[in-house]
Amino acid sequence: MARCKFSIQFLAVASSLLIATGLQAQEYVPGELIVKLKPSGFKGSTKAFGSVADRMGMKLMGSWRSLDMHAYKVGANEDMEAFAKKVAEDPSVEFAEPNYILNKQNVNTLSNISSLSEMNEKFASTFSQTSANIQVEQAWTSMSSSPNGAVVAVIDTGLDMDHESFTKLCAIWTNEAEKNGTPGVDDDRNGYVDDVHGWNFVANSSNPDDDDGHGTHVSGIVLGTSMDILNLPGKPSDECSGDYQSKVKIMPLKFLDGNGSGSTTDAIAAIYYAVNNGAKVLNNSWGGGAYSRALHEAVIYSYNRKTIFVAASGNSGMDNDMTPMFPANYDVPNVVSVAATSSSDYKASFSNFGESSVHLGSPGVAIYSAVPGGYYGTMSGTSMAAPFVAGVAALISREQPSMLGYQIKDIINRTGNGRSTLSGFTITGKRLNVSNAVNSSKTAEIWTEQPTYNLSMSLYDRELASALASGGAGCGLVQSIMKNGGKGPGAGGGGGSGMGRFMLLFALMAPVLLWSFLRRKSDDFGRAHKRFKVDSKVKLQVGGREIEGNMGSISMGGAGINVDQMLEHGSVVTLKIQGPDGGELEVDGQIVWTDGGQAHGIQFESMADRVKRSIQKWTDVLAGSTSS
Repeated sequence: MARCKFSIQFLAVASSLLIATGLQAQEYVPGELIVKLKPSGFKGSTKAFGSVADRMGMKLMGSWRSLDMHAYKVGANEDMEAFAKKVAEDPSVEFAEPNYILNKQNVNTLSNISSLSEMNEKFASTFSQTSANIQVEQAWTSMSSSPNGAVVAVIDTGLDMDHESFTKLCAIWTNEAEKNGTPGVDDDRNGYVDDVHGWNFVANSSNPDDDDGHGTHVSGIVLGTSMDILNLPGKPSDECSGDYQSKVKIMPLKFLDGNGSGSTTDAIAAIYYAVNNGAKVLNNSWGGGAYSRALHEAVIYSYNRKTIFVAASGNSGMDNDMTPMFPANYDVPNVVSVAATSSSDYKASFSNFGESSVHLGSPGVAIYSAVPGGYYGTMSGTSMAAPFVAGVAALISREQPSMLGYQIKDIINRTGNGRSTLSGFTITGKRLNVSNAVNSSKTAEIWTEQPTYNLSMSLYDRELASALASGGAGCGLVQSIMKNGGKGPGAGGGGGSGMGRFMLLFALMAPVLLWSFLRRKSDDFGRAHKRFKVDSKVKLQVGGREIEGNMGSISMGGAGINVDQMLEHGSVVTLKIQGPDGGELEVDGQIVWTDGGQAHGIQFESMADRVKRSIQKWTDVLAGSTSS
């Protein structure tokens, strides 16, 4: 079957019709680049690309061998976006991108600071990190006496290694090979020397101490999901047994600095370390607005090794369906995107949401937890909501050590409490329930397999592969116009190369700008998808001939167009739709009907609800612009 691809954009036709918005460009580390090499060019080393890198002044900083990815240092004054495109032109390179900057996800500064003794007086033997009814204590009473302590990698700003909530409960993960090994030697040969309790990727040291406070607070929430950290017993810190033995082990991986900022390369290194050193749960209370193919690959790596990847949805009060936040928006099956809720189960005003991209809600307003210096205090944000989910995932893993992260995610989503206050804000419409999740896992039949994930099918893989077929029949004049720069088949030089393409795409998609008006005034007529009559025509000169394009109707299930000789019956087209906010969707469609060889219907294949809702929201935005 023939296939062609072309891009479609919602276009700013006039200020009265569309007020276009877009995402601000993501910041990146000056002079640093991430490169992934193709398998044929990699061959277990960087030799195939080495001469090219040397010629371009690139210095290797580090590699992730299992990912076939490498970090390079280049000139600090280089335009990294342009430099990455130039590197990507090499035939041995699969992709290249700047080293984007990522940030922690909390809303307000620390408040209600108290000492442990004050906390003991304030909260007597009861779970008090949140007043939301997530049934934490009920889960504690039903947990098994298993000595297993599931390992949670807290990829963040580090941890106060001397805080009594972690030392008294012996809750910090220990690398026994390094603990019992020779100082100054990489005893377990994992590439890190003396990494007894995690790693500091900012300073490249074995001390992941927290110089911000965010990571300690997040870690305290993870730990507090398994036991009461606000009412600790007065006991020696070296007695870690029985009721005083933590049911969760925190692996502190510092990649965010004292200002709460970090780089994509350090985030990838932390994910890589966590997976390779036994963490089953990865908590990620950080993010950024730019899509990173390299970070996407790292998340896939975590999925293929059966972990669960918990991510904060973000704190901008925005719709992640339309304006993605990464890593929360990666559609890898082990990712759980978490919104923040109040004690009464309403979505927090600051929390990002997404009916198709954010999985569930979790408490994130005024959450008590540990802070550096042996103190406790409250913070708010999706940063605080995510570690509750990570803590529950760790308890499930403790009950069922062989359970896949993908199944753990399913249990958490399925057993939450349905809340009308979250309807339309999350995929499940639910708020986390710790007891339900843990109890359900105890009797669950263990899944032995998980779905295969193909990055090339992801809505967020923006890598530009071959945009056009290299020849052959099936895409008719559309293929010829784009292949020849808008000049038409057999056309010579000259002519409006870009304008022809622009006008053709506009002819196909301009009616969508009025979609929200039309759908409110149309009758269903018993169709599977509502169809709306529209009339949009454009004439353009291509290679000396005039072509007329017309869209006759549009529906939720597909689009009807009338374009002379442009599309052949049976062809497959890929529509890449860019919204007014910079968000992007891609769907495939097939020509499924024809009327006298002139009119064609495109039925979208796998037209996911996510795609429909996003397009509908975009058109609502545009409609609102016209009415204001």
